[in-house]
Amino acid sequence: LCNGYDVYLTKEPGVFESMALVHSRVRRVVFGMTNEEDGGLGGSGSSVSVHCLQGTNHSYRAFKCIDCDDNNLFAACSEIHEETQPCH
Repeated sequence: LCNGYDVYLTKEPGVFESMALVHSRVRRVVFGMTNEEDGGLGGSGSSVSVHCLQGTNHSYRAFKCIDCDDNNLFAACSEIHEETQPCH
């Protein structure tokens, strides 16, 4: 189990990977680029937000880096994050 761990990814995880992070019980996920094909954290504006599914026994917070580019993905965003969709 990864209780209390923060996960930093270059790209938004897909639906299956997002659910694996639920099962791993991470605290939060920060990603750089949205995954337009099958993003599982709502980063591309889709309604899919696996980290907030009701009926699961764990949820985590997901953040998209808002000041990153492909060349310097995380150097510019160590403190600047935007939460994708807050869990209610």
